[in-house]
Amino acid sequence: MHANHSIVILWAGNNCPDEVIEAIANLIATSGVAIPELMTIQYKDQDGLAALLTKEAIATTQAKSENLIESALENAIKFIGIKYENELKVGNRVPLFAMKLQKDASDAYSMRGFNILNPESDPRNLWKAIEIIATADGVIPPTLAKKYHFNNTVVSIIKHIYNEYQ
Repeated sequence: MHANHSIVILWAGNNCPDEVIEAIANLIATSGVAIPELMTIQYKDQDGLAALLTKEAIATTQAKSENLIESALENAIKFIGIKYENELKVGNRVPLFAMKLQKDASDAYSMRGFNILNPESDPRNLWKAIEIIATADGVIPPTLAKKYHFNNTVVSIIKHIYNEYQ
């Protein structure tokens, strides 16, 4: 398997003649830098190169953005899953989870109980986790759902509580 490589040659002045491009390609191929059958030559002027770089930058930014969204959802699930582990572990305690989350969400929404000395107990973190889960378009990965005892009922409770404040 061969790795993909790019060779960029900047050419200042007049357009590069086809013969020169062919000569450069032959030199690269015969020197063993690239395998001729796997070579692709793309001739771009300044505008074409700028467009190509912009397209690549946008694709990279979108991929990073998608990863951040997935990471935020994962962190929100972990946060609520750990905070309410006792209520979520046993399925018949889901009503207790709903009551505790409702009370805590009310505190979080109004910012009561903020403890500057312990950011883990900051209710804003809980509200952000509720908001992320309630507004997420994606599906909760099954491994996280199983590990933190998230099922459709739990997600529905979170969405319901979030929607009460909207």
